[in-house]
Amino acid sequence: MITIKLYANLREAAGKEVTIAGEGTLGEVLEKLFQKHPSLRETVMEGEELREHFNILLNGRNVKYLKGLDTWVKDGDEIAIFPPVAGGETGRKTIKVRGVPRWAVEEYLRELGAIPEKGVYRCIEDGWSAELMPGESAEIRVELTGPADRVERIKRKLRLKCLRAGG
Repeated sequence: MITIKLYANLREAAGKEVTIAGEGTLGEVLEKLFQKHPSLRETVMEGEELREHFNILLNGRNVKYLKGLDTWVKDGDEIAIFPPVAGGETGRKTIKVRGVPRWAVEEYLRELGAIPEKGVYRCIEDGWSAELMPGESAEIRVELTGPADRVERIKRKLRLKCLRAGG
């Protein structure tokens, strides 16, 4: 089963969570969602495209940076759909951390409210996610995605925690 978590006004139409059987592209999975909850189609889609400023995360990764509606979704995956918030701006920031062990960065993300899931740290209540990737040499890159105001706030807090740790 594929789990689709809905946020804000989308919950009024379909509840907090919907499960969909099977696998396919994100577009095909959304079509199954719209068959169950037709009112969501005009809220989420504009013609055959996602409405601007909607954030759809697949296992914590924004599909805008994957293959969009052509992104493959399989059994066990989790989709989170966030409608526009704070004017609809989406934030994506990269923080480069040096001299701080990966385990410490992971602990800081947990302290900021994120939960590790399938290699991505997500804060569902606050709508942001972080992915840790190797950088140059002893560097760790942290990719933050979510509503712009929240991503900026988390970036500042994470950077401060890393500076205090010597990174």
